[in-house]
Amino acid sequence: MTRIYRFCLVIFAVYIVALILIRPDKYIDNAINTMNSNSRFAVNTGGGDFKDIPVTGVLGPFYQCLKAYKRVNSHRRENGKYRNLLLSVGDDILLSIQLYGTEAHSFQADLIKGKNKQRTNYYNINCDISLLQGDINK
Repeated sequence: MTRIYRFCLVIFAVYIVALILIRPDKYIDNAINTMNSNSRFAVNTGGGDFKDIPVTGVLGPFYQCLKAYKRVNSHRRENGKYRNLLLSVGDDILLSIQLYGTEAHSFQADLIKGKNKQRTNYYNINCDISLLQGDINK
């Protein structure tokens, strides 16, 4: 009886962990659909080495790459220096983007509506940060 009991506990634990890992993200579609390639962005980061990233501009081709996001477990990490970039997109979205070198490898979005904030899970992307289209006159 003890073996059966232990087996049932293990199966139950595996089931719970699987539910947690594959839980749906109810905010990601809203975040992606709130943006488009013409959405304005501004770098919102204190200090750091971001000379290679435009301060303001439009998402441009970076948005198309962002839309091709994948779940976190399906990504390989890039080489290069790690940086965390915060981009304000319009008035409603804050993107936290993890960079290795010039490659954006993952992101999380905060949707901000007044005092309410909705946060997505982390998602993997393979987007070169040069896809952001910076303003010519900064």
